[in-house]
Amino acid sequence: MSALYEMEVVDRRETEVDIRLRVVHPDVPSFPVARNFAVQLLLKLGPDSPLERAVLRELAVEEMFDWHGRDLTTISYRYVPAVRIIQTRNLPSAHDGDGTVGIWWDRSGEGHVNAEAIYRVSVRHPDWCEHVTPGTRDSSAAFDESNGEENDRPFGVELLAIEGETVDLRVHRLSDAVYPIATHALFAFQLLLERAQIAPNPGGFDFTEDQLADDGLLRELAPSYVRSVERRDEGGRDARSAVLRVTLADTRWLAHLEPTMAWLSFGFTA
Repeated sequence: MSALYEMEVVDRRETEVDIRLRVVHPDVPSFPVARNFAVQLLLKLGPDSPLERAVLRELAVEEMFDWHGRDLTTISYRYVPAVRIIQTRNLPSAHDGDGTVGIWWDRSGEGHVNAEAIYRVSVRHPDWCEHVTPGTRDSSAAFDESNGEENDRPFGVELLAIEGETVDLRVHRLSDAVYPIATHALFAFQLLLERAQIAPNPGGFDFTEDQLADDGLLRELAPSYVRSVERRDEGGRDARSAVLRVTLADTRWLAHLEPTMAWLSFGFTA
């Protein structure tokens, strides 16, 4: 695969990395701001790193890029809770966007080759960037595998604990423009269902694409999966996050989960 960017590690702190990208291929349409894109950059900087081993294990694949793009998008939040562009240089005169949503241009035009951007990538644990050394240079063919869909997922979910048929989920609203965190069965069902769809053995959460697209069916099924949902707003936390204690009707529906998992979700409340 042809290189799209040249990259250089500018700085690394305990859980934060600054990476400079320079466009080297005329077909590059943007500097995407997406967690799955940032994970790809970090993976390229460290073959056989703790991050690579963790991602391959979670996605149940043996080699990089054997995964489905949607799957990496879903779990990227476990490794990179946030990413943004903090500095740019040599952008084409006709460009759009900003450092929080991405910067793009018409690739049929001129002036975007040699454009530069410095990304600030936050990681959830020091292990995920321990292999990164300031000054390291490499090339990358990374791209936003969600084609912009990642930023349409308004909730981040962290799995805090599992006990019997009960799971504690911390749910974050990632945008002010989304609906509130809900406490009914359908919302909790959707959160868990989205993570189950990329599990090798999702148990009773194994649905076809047609079933997943049927809102009426999911609304009907939710109460038979989710017995109860209790919300706990933690002291000092704002309305952007809450802990949901979700009790399911069957423990096998939690078999594919483990503490410290985190993922992105649409979390429909309709």
